[in-house]
Amino acid sequence: MDDAVLGVLRPLINGDGLDLEVRRFDPMSGTLNLRLFDGKDPCTVCRMSADLLAEIALPIARKVDPRVRRITIEDDRPEDGR
Repeated sequence: MDDAVLGVLRPLINGDGLDLEVRRFDPMSGTLNLRLFDGKDPCTVCRMSADLLAEIALPIARKVDPRVRRITIEDDRPEDGR
């Protein structure tokens, strides 16, 4: 599941120099916990909130794995956007 879901979600943020990784998936609740972090050459003005990204990502992830019912994102980007 990890690679398939990340494969459809990464294009949402890779253009902004960001990346995602799966922290854990709870099959009982359907909660997918992701970590958002700066990749190579992150855009400092393209700052989408983790909550908005989770909202956008959920229906996309569900198409790949219908067990996903909720997405939470740990935002590990620096606070100042650098």
